[in-house]
Amino acid sequence: MKGLVRGWWRPALGRAAASGRASSQRRVVTGLAGCPGWEDGKDARGRDKPPWRVLFFGTDQFAREALRALHAARENQEEKLIEKLEVVTVPSPSPRGLPVKQYAVQSQLPVYEWPDVGSGEYDVGVVASFGRLLSEALILKFPYGILNVHPSCLPRWRGPAPIIHTVLHGDPITGVTIMQIRPKRFDVGPILKQETIPVPPKSTAKELEAVLSRLGASMLISVLKNLPGSLNSGRPQPAEGVTYAPKISADTSCINWEEQTSEQILRLHCAIGNIIPLQTLWMGNAIKLLDFVEVSSSVLADPKFPGRAAVPGSIVYHRQSQMLLVCCKDGWIGVRSVMLKKTLTATDFYNGYLHPWYQRNLQAQPSHCRFQTLRLPTKKQQKKIVAMQQCINHNFLLGAHVRQRRQVTHPQPSGRQESPIPGSAPPGRHGDCPDVAPPLPRDVAPPSPNPEAGAEGWEPGVRRPGSSAARPAPRRPASRAPPLSLAGPRRSAPAAGATRAGAAARSLPRQEGRGRGGGHGR
Repeated sequence: MKGLVRGWWRPALGRAAASGRASSQRRVVTGLAGCPGWEDGKDARGRDKPPWRVLFFGTDQFAREALRALHAARENQEEKLIEKLEVVTVPSPSPRGLPVKQYAVQSQLPVYEWPDVGSGEYDVGVVASFGRLLSEALILKFPYGILNVHPSCLPRWRGPAPIIHTVLHGDPITGVTIMQIRPKRFDVGPILKQETIPVPPKSTAKELEAVLSRLGASMLISVLKNLPGSLNSGRPQPAEGVTYAPKISADTSCINWEEQTSEQILRLHCAIGNIIPLQTLWMGNAIKLLDFVEVSSSVLADPKFPGRAAVPGSIVYHRQSQMLLVCCKDGWIGVRSVMLKKTLTATDFYNGYLHPWYQRNLQAQPSHCRFQTLRLPTKKQQKKIVAMQQCINHNFLLGAHVRQRRQVTHPQPSGRQESPIPGSAPPGRHGDCPDVAPPLPRDVAPPSPNPEAGAEGWEPGVRRPGSSAARPAPRRPASRAPPLSLAGPRRSAPAAGATRAGAAARSLPRQEGRGRGGGHGR
């Protein structure tokens, strides 16, 4: 009789614990020779040796490397490690999806979107950077449970952002842990395999992620080659040295120049700079700092350098190195590029903003033109801002609807229509053509280049807006035609002294080179 022995988690029953009976934390599953399918090397629930049927859960670039290794093992017909490989990912607003989905579609692997996990039968599940808490019912569907590829040396940095916190806190050593998933809590299961590596100096989180992803993929294949033995040799995590790596928020990117040292700011940039650029406040505007560098001792030894007299946040442009030097808690840090309205080099920012400010404020101190800590609104304040914007939009739409109903139910006389909204063109002929100005009132004439016009451009004899006084108007020649109006069919009556010849001249079509009134001379 052959048997399949594997380590497995099973919740203790309340009655068994109350009666004093031992509640086993490991379960032994034995496959008998008479069970259906035993001749094929598997029992009623799973197999005792490869090839495995794997369901993979993942999202980002780190998980993509593990999926690539599993797919390569599936394509390798000599080892026959993976027989079936399917993928579960989370929905994404991008039409292409997350990196794991992109690779799965490219490799023609079946893809499900959480919470859909398919209905097939699998031997083991694999999780890498999935970010969802898996239920006990889901874990129990896999005979060998679910493995997790975690990029840290557990129990240090449990949580969704272990690589970022490794760089942020300056850890000299990191690694990858292959562990077994437990329900209801993240990263607390037994450790099946763990390897450590030194953290390269000045490495960013993106660079460290690439190194750890390759290491984790190699360790995962090694565990799957001897899955039953790896499960039996698993060890619980130690209770000492537990730390947590929560998600990074936008508040983390705001630099506190009075409290953070130059080394802390540089590590913060290496940890999250490729995800969220570091931010600060300058002259009431949020500004993003894109490229940080250490300040060399030769720059600090410059006799023109202000040194310790500067206030944290003070900005100095160093022309020789072409970078901005910003004072922080314990010294200075260099910035090579910023983003205000667009991306600017340190030289462009100095020429376009800093230097003109100092020219306008010759008596000002450098501390008056410094970076300050940016205070982002809290979630509660953001909700209030969104509610106020929604209320303003609702009132605007309601007012527009009321004005439209008022215009329909109480139309203005056709002779003198007025705009329903102040400042907009009236409906009809002039509203349809924005290049045509609406007609002026009868008692207001258009501006004229007449040298006798007033200082405001109004002709003599014409009433100014808001004033009842009028200057005496000169006499117009009787032959001059009245000014044309764009008011449509409405026409003013002919002058009392107009002759039939003048009326006939006005009725003639305009000819090229002639005057406006028919052209027999003025």
